[in-house]
Amino acid sequence: MFLLNTISVSIGATTALPFGTIVVIILAYTFIAIPLLAFGGIMGYRFRSKFQAPSATKISPREIPLLTWSRKTPGQMLIAGLLPFSAIVLELHSLYATVWSYKILTLPSILFMTFVLLVVLTSLLSVGLTYIQLAVEDHQWWWRSIWRGGSVAMFMFGYCIYYFSRLNMSGFMQSTFFFCYNFLFCYALFLMLATISFRSSWLFVQHIYNAVKSE
Repeated sequence: MFLLNTISVSIGATTALPFGTIVVIILAYTFIAIPLLAFGGIMGYRFRSKFQAPSATKISPREIPLLTWSRKTPGQMLIAGLLPFSAIVLELHSLYATVWSYKILTLPSILFMTFVLLVVLTSLLSVGLTYIQLAVEDHQWWWRSIWRGGSVAMFMFGYCIYYFSRLNMSGFMQSTFFFCYNFLFCYALFLMLATISFRSSWLFVQHIYNAVKSE
């Protein structure tokens, strides 16, 4: 946002925030947000719960066998990202047309249903791919589940580039605003979908290994 405001000031746009407002925002982050972040980290560290694995673990990690491309991180990102993206691409086009073009989104209920579909598909695909990964004795599912869920946002940013090529938008300021705002939007979705994917895989792993332990 500071970068976009600097560009707006240099061009002389009327939407640019004054320098005093920028200083107030920086001071608020420095004296309010950062101390609260440090306080939250200290409290979380002091009152953290001890990690309990759902099953017995060994000190030395097991050797992972050779995997096919579909069971490696890029292949799973392709599968877990392309399927949910293909389910929401039409509504995503309507959303981009509302934000960056002249169209008006008249059915917000459809947008909400598409969002629910995106969350459900991301969760189910994460669980399924985690099961496939564990079935071939690949235990490194933690970060892979994060990348699987976040890959949907990468496809969305790729569609953003395609959508920009179809617009009649030109100029340095317009292009910068378009890509920066879309990057922030896709980054927020990356964090959200990655969290959903990881939590779904974690609950699934806990469930199956607790079932094995009880048997």
